[in-house]
Amino acid sequence: MVQTKAREVASRIISRFRSRVLEWEHAAITTLWGLIVLGNPHVFSGRAFAAFAGGPALWGWVVFLAGTLRIAALCVNGYMAKPTAIVRAAGALTGIALFAVLTLGFLFSWTWPTGLAVYSVLGFFGLFSFYWSIFDVAVPDGHDGDDT
Repeated sequence: MVQTKAREVASRIISRFRSRVLEWEHAAITTLWGLIVLGNPHVFSGRAFAAFAGGPALWGWVVFLAGTLRIAALCVNGYMAKPTAIVRAAGALTGIALFAVLTLGFLFSWTWPTGLAVYSVLGFFGLFSFYWSIFDVAVPDGHDGDDT
């Protein structure tokens, strides 16, 4: 019984992964970004990170936890879409904000590294993640009340 339920949960997560792949990507990038900053706080000594008040420990932990929460919400969402859509939307907004701050930091540092292109595009596509998560509040995918 438990094994059957676990398979059902795993199957639902896998079946929704494709439609959530952009959200999974952003969650992974956010989580890993936080870990990298925690593991290498000297990255904040560059001019591009002047916009980050609070230092690398604060930003590393906040971003790592935000990414981890987003991954958890996506896992739960794989089984129950509607209850976590608001959490997914909040995750998308924090991702957009993070990528916007990174983009602006690189832009106003006048160093213009390749990260300027990468983070601006990630932030732009974060808008789609936000839209799709909000849409799931109104119409949760695959949850038509049929529990068969």
